[in-house]
This record gives sequence, C-alpha cells and structure tokens, in this order.
Amino acid sequence: MEIVNIVATGNLGEEINLNDLALSLPDQFRYEPEMYHCGYLEIYDKSISIFSSGKYIMVGLKSREEVKKLFSKMIDILDNLDININPNDSPTISNMVVYDDINQPINLNNLALYFGLENVTYEPETFPGLIYRNDRTFNIYSSGKILSFGTNFDNIKKDLKQLKEELRNEL
Repeated sequence: MEIVNIVATGNLGEEINLNDLALSLPDQFRYEPEMYHCGYLEIYDKSISIFSSGKYIMVGLKSREEVKKLFSKMIDILDNLDININPNDSPTISNMVVYDDINQPINLNNLALYFGLENVTYEPETFPGLIYRNDRTFNIYSSGKILSFGTNFDNIKKDLKQLKEELRNEL
C-alpha cells in the first residue's frame, strides 16, 4: 500500500498581490494571469498554487510530513517578503490517493455484478477500470491494481484491507 498523491489546501488569511509576488520571487514564482488566475510557487520539486484570495493548493505530495515541510518552507518564503501568515493555520488534507495491488487478475464484468450495478460504474469503452462506491471510492483494474481516495490514511488502509479480503474471497 502506497500513498501516490496528497492534495492539501489552506488559506493564508489575507489577500495576496500575485504581481508583487512574481516580481519579488522571479526564479520561484510563476504568474501568467492571461493563462490562469493563480500563481505557482516552486519549492523543492513541488509547486503550490496560490490565489489572490490567499487560498492555496499543494499537490503531488506523498506524506503528511512532506505537507508540513512544504508549508513551513512556504511560510518562511512569504515571511521574508513581509507577508505575515500564522504558522498554526496549517493546510488540510483534502484528498489522498492510495495505490494497492492484489497481485492477481480480476474479471471486472463479474465484479460489477457481484458489487451490484447500483454501486459501480463500469464502461470499458471510456475507462479501463471499474469504479466502486460504498463509503469510499475505489478504482479497480483488471490487472488487480486498486486506487482508493479519501482524506484519512488509516481509514483508507482499513477499507482497502477489507476490499482486498472481499476480492480474494470472491475470485
């Protein structure tokens, strides 16, 4: 089981002048208002989308520790520009994608019938996986690979374990 992406969001608590940020950080902040209405703060190998409202989005992270580290570095950079952000207003994990594999092929047609058509979306002409929704959403592929989505890793882990047991019993 592996976290493949975390999306964290937050609010800096004040409006941000994106033009000024781009001028102050020419090598770290990309802002092209004719292309998109936010700017991108480059830290390490990650990019944080910052909106003029002060809201921001971090994507491509792999752990809670990485979220904290990136947030802390963003706070340091903005603080050096006299943009005072409360370091206690840490970001919220708004989505997490977790990958797992049962290491055996799955017949998705049979699986769709097993889970009940009201709980699945399976249209192989438009998407190669079966989307199963119960309390959580799972993308299940015929190769045995599974993606799960949510905000709490412990809950995702528990639900994935339960799903894998159910799949192994059914296969």
